[in-house]
Order: sequence, then C-alpha cells, then structure tokens
Amino acid sequence: MEVENKTTIPWPQEYAELEERLLAELGKDSHIYIHRAISEGKSGACVLVADVTSDLFTGQAILKLDRAVGAKVNEDMEYERHQHAIEMAPEYAAQYLPKLVCAVQQDNEVAALTTIAARGLEYAAAWSACSYGPQLETAVRLSEDLLEQWNAKYSLDPEMRMPQDLIDSWLDYRIDADRGGRIHAFLETKCKLPPETPTFTYDGNWYPNPLAFAKRNITLPTTARLRAVRGNQHGDLHGKNVLVTKQFEGNPNYFLIDLDFYRDDGFLLYDHAIFELDYLLTSRDIIKPANWTTLLRNLRRNRTGRNDAGLTGGDIGILQLVLDFREQPTKWIDKHEPNRLSFLDSQYLLARLGAGLAITHQRREDVKRAMAFLYAANNLKDYLALHEFDWPKHGPEFGLDELARNGAVTASGDRLAGADNSDQLSGNLPRPPKRSLAVLPLSGAGDTGYDPESLRDRLVTELSRIDWISTIGGPSTSAYRNKDSDPQKAGKDLNAHYVLFGSARERDKESQITMRLVQTASGEEVWSDRYRLNTETDKVIAVEDKISFSVASRVDTQIAVSERARAMRKASDELDGWDMFMRARWHFFQYSEEDDAAAIALCEEAIRKIPNFSYPHALLAQIALRSNFFEWGDSETDLYALSVKHARDAVTLDPDSSFAHESLSRAYLFAGRTAIAIQEAETSISLNPYCSGAYWSLGMALAWAGRPAEAVPPIDISLTIDPFDQGLAFKLVVKASALLLLGQVQKAEALARQATDAGHGQIVGNMILALALSRDDRIAEAQEAVKQILLRRPGFTASKMSTMLTGLKPLVRAYVVERFVELGLPE
Repeated sequence: MEVENKTTIPWPQEYAELEERLLAELGKDSHIYIHRAISEGKSGACVLVADVTSDLFTGQAILKLDRAVGAKVNEDMEYERHQHAIEMAPEYAAQYLPKLVCAVQQDNEVAALTTIAARGLEYAAAWSACSYGPQLETAVRLSEDLLEQWNAKYSLDPEMRMPQDLIDSWLDYRIDADRGGRIHAFLETKCKLPPETPTFTYDGNWYPNPLAFAKRNITLPTTARLRAVRGNQHGDLHGKNVLVTKQFEGNPNYFLIDLDFYRDDGFLLYDHAIFELDYLLTSRDIIKPANWTTLLRNLRRNRTGRNDAGLTGGDIGILQLVLDFREQPTKWIDKHEPNRLSFLDSQYLLARLGAGLAITHQRREDVKRAMAFLYAANNLKDYLALHEFDWPKHGPEFGLDELARNGAVTASGDRLAGADNSDQLSGNLPRPPKRSLAVLPLSGAGDTGYDPESLRDRLVTELSRIDWISTIGGPSTSAYRNKDSDPQKAGKDLNAHYVLFGSARERDKESQITMRLVQTASGEEVWSDRYRLNTETDKVIAVEDKISFSVASRVDTQIAVSERARAMRKASDELDGWDMFMRARWHFFQYSEEDDAAAIALCEEAIRKIPNFSYPHALLAQIALRSNFFEWGDSETDLYALSVKHARDAVTLDPDSSFAHESLSRAYLFAGRTAIAIQEAETSISLNPYCSGAYWSLGMALAWAGRPAEAVPPIDISLTIDPFDQGLAFKLVVKASALLLLGQVQKAEALARQATDAGHGQIVGNMILALALSRDDRIAEAQEAVKQILLRRPGFTASKMSTMLTGLKPLVRAYVVERFVELGLPE
C-alpha cells in the first residue's frame, strides 16, 4: 500500500517508525497533516494537533507520541489508561474526555489519536493560554465537575489512614532519593536546607518541613488517622492539559487530555491541588518571592479577611480565581460528607502539600521549585494548626531569597534584574499613568485638642486603596506642613495631578476639619467639605472612619468628574489615550445614541494608540449592554456576547482594574451568568472599595440572583458614595426591585417614582412602578405606567423585554413579562 503524508510540521524523527504503522491502522489512502503543537511533554512525549483523513475518522485530532521508559515499561500505556477512564465514568467522559480513534505500539513507543467531537478542537486553546474570563468560568466548572460528575461514584477508603499514606499514594518514588526522587538533592544543594530537618525559617516565620513530614521523621499521634475519599484521579492536571473550546462565547466548554497518570483508585483532591499550584506558578510573567509569600498568606486556611497590601500586577485576579476554585470542594464536602469535615479538610490540605512536593521534584526553574516547596510548607502548617499537633518551632534559614537574588523569574525561567518589567516583557506600550494625588499635612494642628496628622495618615491609607489613583503622602509632603503653603505649587513640585489639603480649628469644644481638593494644572477647587467632632464626647477612631470614608469616596468620584471635564476642554488634536477614554466617559454619561457612537469611536482610537489599555475595552462592554437595552446600534449583533468579549479583554489586559471587573460583572449578569457576576463585582470592590459602580453591580447581581436582602446594603453604599451621578435612576430601580421582592411594596413604589424623575430613569422607573402598583392591586395606575413606557419607547414589546432581562432566572423573567402583557404591553 502506498501512503502519502504531507505535513506543515514534519513528523518527529525520533518517532519515525510509528508513522507508517499509524497510517496503516487508519486504512488505505489515509493522510495525517501535523500543523500545531500543543505541548512537548515530559520524557520526550509530543502532543500535536493533526488533520486526519481516513476511513476511521476525518477531521482534526490530537496526536500524542510517547515512549515508555523506566517504571512505565511495566505499566499501562496512556491510551489504555485513557480508555479505562472512559469506562469508569462514561457520562462524564462523553462530555469532557476526547474519544480514542486508534493507537499503535512499536516496542516501547506508542502513537495515539484522540478527537474532540464536532468543531471543538478546531477552536480549542490550552486553558493557560485563555484570557481571564474563560479561565475563571472553566476553573470553577472544572472544580465542581471533578467531584460531582467524574467522581459521582466516589468511595470512602475502608481503612483509617495516616496522613503520610495519602502522600505516598500521590507521590510514590518522588519522595525517595534512592528510587529517583530529586527533592532531597534540591533542598540540600540549592536551598541550603538539610532534607531531614523538621523545621526551617523564612522571612521571620517558622515552617514545618513537608519532606520530613512525608518521610515520617516526626511521629504523629494515632489521632492523626483519617477516613479518606477515593475515586478517579487525572494525576497531572494543569493548564495545558485542559483544552477550552469556544472560548469567545459566553459558556466555554472544556476537555481533559493527557491521562498518562490516570488511576481509578486515587485519593481525591490531588487534581485540584496540582491545578491550583501550577496556575499560581505560571500565571505571571514575573514571579517574585515577596509577592509569592503575600499570595500564600492570603490563601491560608485561618486567614481573617483579605489583605491586599503587597499584591501587585495580576495578583488580585490570580488570588480571586484560586479562592473561587477552592470554593467548590468546600461546598462538595459540606454537601456529601458533612459529618467528616475535619477528615476531608485534612485531605485537601494534604493534597496541596503533595502537589507542592510533586512540583519541587520536577525539572522546573530553581526558584519555582523553591516556591512550590514553600507552598507545601504553608499548607502543612495549616494542617498542623487544624489538629493542634505539636511541632518544633526552630530551624535553619530557607534559601529562596538567595536563589532569587539576581532578579525575578519569568514564566519561561529567564532571570530579570531590578523592578517589575511586565510592560517591557509583553512588548506593549506603557499604559497611561494613574492620576496622582498629593495629600498635604493638615494645618492648624496646634490650635485644637485633636491631632489631624492621625487623620492624614488614615486618609493616605484609604486613598491608596483606590486602584486608579496613585497617592503621595508621608515624608514627600512633610515640607508643606506650613499653613501658608501654596497647594498648587506643592502639586507641581510633587508632580501630582491633584492635591488634597485641609485645616483644623477648634471652636466651643468642637474641632472643625475642612478638606479641599484642587487640580494642580488649573488651581481649580474640585471639591470641598467640612467635618465636625466634639473632642470631649466623640470617639476619635469612629470620627476618623467616617471622615476617611467620606473623603475617599468624594475624591474617587470628583477626580473622575474633573478628568472628564478636562478632556472635553482640550482640543481634539491634543488628546492622548487617557484623554480619549475620559472624553468617551463624558459622552457615555449623556445617554444618547449619538453620544454612545462618539464614545465607541474614542475608545477604538484609544485602543489603537495603546493596545494594552484596559479601560476603553471595559467601557465598550458597558456601551454594548446599554445599546441592547435601548435598541441602539446594529440589530444583527449579539450585543451581550460582544459585551462579554470586551470585558474579558479588559480584565486580561489589567487583572487588577476595578473598572474592568465591574464591566465583566455586568456583562456576565446580562449573559445569564449570575454567580460569576457576583464574584466579579466582589473582586471589583476589593480592588477599589470606594467605587460606586462596583457596589451597584454587586447589588444588581444579588437582586437578580434572588437574594434581595443581600442586594440592599451594597446599593445603599453606592448611593452614599455618589448620590448625584448619572446612574442614580438605575441604582434606585435596583433597590426598588429588591424591596419589591422583599414585599416592601410602598417603599419600592416611592423609589420607583423617584427614579422616573432622575435623569434617564423614565423607562426603568416606570417598569418597577408598574410591578409595584400591580402588586398593590392598583391596576389602572399600573397600566398608566406601562403607557408611559410606550410613550417614551414606541415599539417596545414583551419579546424585547424578555431579551432585555436575559440574566434573570427563567421563571422570574417569564412571570415579569407575562405580568406586563396583562398590563397592556404588546406581545
């Protein structure tokens, strides 16, 4: 038989003998065109995308070429494990595992073809290569599916096990130097840590040695035994072994590949741990020990809230994704084994310990291996604290800093000297700088019984939490303590766009504090306010809390208003990328189709000037949502899908942008992804706790999720932060809808009427008003509210309303639409 093989990528020479055998297996006149590499696996394995024409299969397929070496010679080959996995969980496999087309073996070499049904593979990308939005969606689904679907038939281990039994099962020879384990030599030669010592210190803290724990160097009491859970285990689950399909749509699917380490009797949660740790190690262009230890501190089991100090770049988004990923096992444990919480909490901590040791064993960059070891130690410390096991508290210093002394480590393992160079690494132009704000010392401190410097320190701390403003305080501004200092000159000296200053004076046992915000370039006063406290009766800390919240809130909103106005005053040929975005924001808040078109043009021009500028993408996402609401723009475009795409792009370009996550929250909400919309809104708030829009997004998502009692507080905070913005009507409507769901009809009616008089709220205000009035059996008035909607929006129908409310639960949406039809809305 003559065979022909034309390839864009040549068949790997080391597997040359397999080519002829595979073509023969596929049948006469078969062809294989290799055109893309997914990865080059361990031990010389190659994972490739190939286009196949044959009697057995025609289309795109995954071609894996591998060989058995060492211990693998006596084990099943991967295609056999793959087939076994399909047999063990056929329902899950039908959705998430590629189908095996065929496999051929020559001595210890094997070639296997697997395929993803339909057009999935054609549009597939490795999970690690996707943008943040699809990564988050897929990770949360994967975390839940591994337990609820792939392991729907999980079993409890018949024996009570010591914790090291689980680690032995996961790691096997990797913790044994005599059998080929590389951890001992790495610790001794690279980290200057004796492998058998029970404890080490790093950054002023003690940590238990996870290798010493795994090797049973310290005896644990018998109370350490646990009842473990067993089931299907992938064994090597990381970002390149999860293929995400249709990643540009609202609901991406995924497939698991590379089942070389699959087993059907593994201890569960190890896959979760490997996936998490690999993501933590590969998700940043630059990894620094200081950032790493801060991330680990925020991932500790006993953390009290989140401490974002020290997190930079994409760390916030990374942390949020991992926390969301972990939430699913916690829910699963509580649902399926609530009477064994301590056992399964322990199993998850031990799985993360095992993952840390597994990656310490791998042939990765030295700094990453050391970070993986520190990750294992952090989880072991939590495990010991959970069970109150005693452990030595002193030991030698861990050598992570010495390994990283010459610079940070990139994802590719290259060393970088000096500061974070992520912009230069990505090859993108620098983003526009943050708006800078100088906070001057408050004058008049000697005239009162209250020390205003305490307030200034608090203000600097709170203002520093606003993600798009860079705050200048402390020693840099000390020279301007004199009350006669010129704020505008201080702003120019400090190269600050804005200056915040104030004074304090006492009158009749009352301290009066006046705060002012000025724009440096013009000297214009942007905002001012007065605060009073009674030095004899008021609690200073409580007053500082109130003042700092008020000032930070007004600074956030007023600088934004000032920047929009400044951009509108500039000549068009003088606009830079930031000005274009702020001018687009000005147009956005005019609520007209013409202004939205102008905003789109400005955003697109800003993106052309600065391709990695996140904010224009985020604004385009919000414009797409509103265009759908008001029926502006191209009726053929799926505006909800377009909004999700723009918002994902924004988060990918700048994972620590509050505005990007706020936009993604709204996009997901209207795309029907309510749970993730809530998570994105919460992330936005964590990045900027003074962002009015972020609280509005959270309140709206909670209300649509059927959690009205939880929706009211964030809306109230949004209204407190910015009670005068152009979105006031929509905030009032969200709160009114929540109150209506809570049965507070009269309050909902009052807010709805207020919304109809606030800016652009006539349509949405009358929508909630009609529902409230009909709930109160005031049908004629409800019908009049519907007429007001139709007066302002002729051609509005029940079908269009249903599309507008896509994110609502189907039953709720159907009820609302049906009610409006009864009140006179055309179908």
